[in-house]
Amino acid sequence: MFNDLSRRRRGFTGIVPAVLAAALLWVAPSSAPAQTTFGSVTGVITDQSKAPIPNAQITVTNRDTGFTRRQTSAVTGVYTIPDLAPGTYTVRFEGTGFNPQERQGIVLDANHVVNLDVQLGVGTAASKIEVQGTTPVINTETATSSYVKTDTELLDSAVNVRQGNTNQGFVMYNPGVSVNDSGNYAGPGARQIDTYWTNDGIVEMQDLSGSGGSGIGPDLENVAEINYVLVNAPAEFKGATTVTTVSKSGTNLFHGSLYYDYNGSRLNARDFFSATVPFAVYNDFAASIGGPIQKNKTFFFADYEGSRNRAARVIADNTPLTAWRTGDFSSLLAKGKVLKNPFTGQPFANNIIPPSLINPVSQSLQNALYPQPNCGAPGLLAGNWCGNLPRRTDFDIVDGRVDHYFRERDTVFARYSYHRMRVLGQRGNLPPVGTYKQQRNSSNAIAAYSHTFSATLFNEIRGGFSRDLSDVASTLMGDKLVSEAGLLGITTAGIPGQPTLSISGITGTSSYSIHDKALTNYEVTDNISWTAGRHAFKFGADYIRDGNNQNYLPNNLYGSFNFKGRYTGSAYADFLLGLPQTTGLSNPAPSSYLRGNLWSFYAQDQYKANQRLTLTYGVRYELSQPYHDKFGRSFNYDPAAGALVVPDAGLKFINPLFPANVKILTASQAGYPNPSLLQFQKNNIYPRVGAAYKLTADGKTVIRAGYGIYGNTIYGTVARNMEGGPFGGSETFFNSIKNGVPLLSFPNVFVPEAGQVAAFQSASGFNPNLKVPYLQQWNVTLERQIGSVGISVAYVGSHAVNLLYGRNINQPAPSTTPFSISALPNPNFDAITWFENGASQKYNSLQVAAAKRLGKSVNFSAGWTWAKDLTDQSDNDWVFADNPIQNQFDRRAEWGNNAYTPRHRFYADAVFSLPFGRNQHYLNHMPRLAEGLLGGWRLSTVVTLQTGQWFTPSFDGFDPSNTNTIGGRPDVVAGARLYPANRSINNWFNVAAFKVPGCPDNDPNCSNPDNIGRFGNAGVNILQTPGMKNMDLALMKEFHISEQKFVRFQTTFSNALNHPNFGYPDGDISSPDTAPVITSTNANYLSGSSSARVINFSLRLQF
Repeated sequence: MFNDLSRRRRGFTGIVPAVLAAALLWVAPSSAPAQTTFGSVTGVITDQSKAPIPNAQITVTNRDTGFTRRQTSAVTGVYTIPDLAPGTYTVRFEGTGFNPQERQGIVLDANHVVNLDVQLGVGTAASKIEVQGTTPVINTETATSSYVKTDTELLDSAVNVRQGNTNQGFVMYNPGVSVNDSGNYAGPGARQIDTYWTNDGIVEMQDLSGSGGSGIGPDLENVAEINYVLVNAPAEFKGATTVTTVSKSGTNLFHGSLYYDYNGSRLNARDFFSATVPFAVYNDFAASIGGPIQKNKTFFFADYEGSRNRAARVIADNTPLTAWRTGDFSSLLAKGKVLKNPFTGQPFANNIIPPSLINPVSQSLQNALYPQPNCGAPGLLAGNWCGNLPRRTDFDIVDGRVDHYFRERDTVFARYSYHRMRVLGQRGNLPPVGTYKQQRNSSNAIAAYSHTFSATLFNEIRGGFSRDLSDVASTLMGDKLVSEAGLLGITTAGIPGQPTLSISGITGTSSYSIHDKALTNYEVTDNISWTAGRHAFKFGADYIRDGNNQNYLPNNLYGSFNFKGRYTGSAYADFLLGLPQTTGLSNPAPSSYLRGNLWSFYAQDQYKANQRLTLTYGVRYELSQPYHDKFGRSFNYDPAAGALVVPDAGLKFINPLFPANVKILTASQAGYPNPSLLQFQKNNIYPRVGAAYKLTADGKTVIRAGYGIYGNTIYGTVARNMEGGPFGGSETFFNSIKNGVPLLSFPNVFVPEAGQVAAFQSASGFNPNLKVPYLQQWNVTLERQIGSVGISVAYVGSHAVNLLYGRNINQPAPSTTPFSISALPNPNFDAITWFENGASQKYNSLQVAAAKRLGKSVNFSAGWTWAKDLTDQSDNDWVFADNPIQNQFDRRAEWGNNAYTPRHRFYADAVFSLPFGRNQHYLNHMPRLAEGLLGGWRLSTVVTLQTGQWFTPSFDGFDPSNTNTIGGRPDVVAGARLYPANRSINNWFNVAAFKVPGCPDNDPNCSNPDNIGRFGNAGVNILQTPGMKNMDLALMKEFHISEQKFVRFQTTFSNALNHPNFGYPDGDISSPDTAPVITSTNANYLSGSSSARVINFSLRLQF
């Protein structure tokens, strides 16, 4: 699509020597999310008098591969066997003069520590082996709160992650996790950028937005387990939250699967806002095979999954009422709204605009972009156009893995994953905007080598890469639409896009992020484990080379036009008259080629003070180099000089059309670091401490506590916001009407006559001495094992420090003096958003959880979280909000609820096996026919309940602070209730509880507002959306052909009760027809489920 970018997709050969060099270092500098995927076994060996047994031999054997590791206990009886691959083990204990003992069926998960304390009785090596115990179900060794989903649990879950969905949604079924409406997740008290996604210990490709992974990892057939480290991760982890996917490996037995899943629209319920069930046909199919190449030596595993989805997306939009399209706004008179003729200053007769005043450009755009209403009651504006927009999505995923054991001391494995996606369909929310297509090819590979130097010293080195190539194009060419409408001043041609309209109360239009990008990560990590007496030391290092080549087309290549009702009292009436409040126009910026290096290393110790107390302490040091564009095409701002700053090499790339009156300095001239324009911060030291104490001798009650500091990587996101500027150029034009004559009106809204109004630039900049934000996190957890059930009660808290926030440093102080250009500190710019440290976040929560795993009849996990999460910088898809704070002189006014953290959240995930038939309590020796009818039935369910998320009321069209800030937060009417007595989706919050600042009570048009010289007093995120209630169900029937071979039929009911979970209402009180109204359902990201009931049928053969 963009040839310049395509030629440089492979421009990474220069980093290969650096990767190879890093691979030779044991302790070379990371920003590695997770260092390994290993677990460990630890404990104390004593005799029957509880005296320690030194030099006892411990042998662990992997049940599936035959891999064996041996170690001896210290003089204190303490032993630790680290770096064991996830799997099921037999652990044998032997001591001179004592009976041997075995623990069989010990399940070891990634990043988990299993405690096995044993007492050996007097005897000889020839004595009968005692077989005891099972895997503990609670964490007795560390302060870390972590959870796991095995392949069996994932396949049994009622949450449908097939048909192109990723496995990431399972993270929601853990205590304290939150998600925003873009589907990005955050751990308890952490932010989205604190969440790291890894595959087999290597970071999954993450876009520089810092939000979530790309889903490059193995498909569900290839997942052995997913491990979630959520609270107080030790020093070997970078982020406060790490999600690690472990791929399957072959074993000494051949095993595999065939799978097919189907859904069609006849099986589905209609969406709450749709008159019909949208068309849908989903076909998902998969296969896997694994086994030995050489028994006990070499193993392989391979799988494929494909998905062919044909579906339509349900939307409910706000389109102009039929009467409005011809200028008839008489219906607004009943609401006290009288429209004014801005050319004469007099009211329109009966609120009807004469046909002669309707601008022909507006009429052309209206006919091209806005369909007639087709649903809802006559006169309804909110959600009055309903439709199903078609979309076709094809996925293909291939994974392959090979493991080889050279000998007991040396092992190696390698894995490669490839994803291919093709999408063709309707993007956006309005039907005439054409189709778009996306082509995406992603790959992820890893190779790891492990060596055991001795029974106490172990080393592993891993290397890998992730690559994500994506191309999004559109069939809509905006030049034709611009030409037909008669707009002037727009010279863009031959590039996908369309004019961007923003009309208060009406669904807007945009160009939908047309882009071409190539993202590549290379990583090498090394980890050393060393046990010495009561100590289990770990040391590690990591290097990541990150590259981001991309070209995004700005949304306003064909112009942006904002209508807020300032001139007539109605935004749509302003549009019909062709009177935008502001307009904007951008030039395409050149492709960006961002590069960054990330290093880190850590040291930690797990000290077993005695049989009851275990201490963990460590420190992590990180070096995150600020990103830079390889050609110098990035920019910053220098407030002291009032100038843009570019790297020394970037000066020659300045767009010749960029205004000459804007001062530009090189980095050397401004004294800024070259070429990154940001200082390299080198003091990022993050300590971690934790303790676990067994309150009872049987080890079934434990109290755990921990504290840690976690940095986050901000520079990728910062670099993405330093693109464009003088290399592309974006101009803003402001309208005004004097003596009935507008400065800007269709068709001439960019080149006003006689230069009566100047075009303004908007700029952004970052404090060149940015510090790396960090999170302090702590917890105190009481955990108890009752039978095979683990129960925990935890207090989890955190404090995020040095968060980035933006303020408009070109904003004058609020006053009663009407705004004029002379009030701007830098009159060459409209807004200058300056990003710096200073925001924070405070989180406190109570978490209660219970789980039963590996049971025969019932397995479950459930949790409830109460959380209070306050911040002056709400978490979103980026490290910082795109919009600056309302008043640059009052950041305290931004303090409020974090938007995406609900106050209460409950989840329950359970699988019930009916107690009849093979391996069950009753009728376990039935004849084959009876077994086929009564045996093998299972029921799975997932229930999610939560209170609403938070949003902020707003208003449009006025500048009560006289700071050139149009709109913002309104005033709260004293004594008014925020919610009506009878809340409904048509009246979700009380619009009358808010007012435009300075608007007289007897003037609903606000035609003569009081000059109050201040901002509104409403707080941030003071309103809540509807909560969520969802239940997914799955009914399974298995027919066993043999002990290891079976066929499973499954029916999955997503949103089984068909309960509508509603989205956000329109919070703009300037549009009272739509402000309190909800027109969409939204459950996909909150529960992994559908907005309406969806039924899937699947068939699985496993052997």
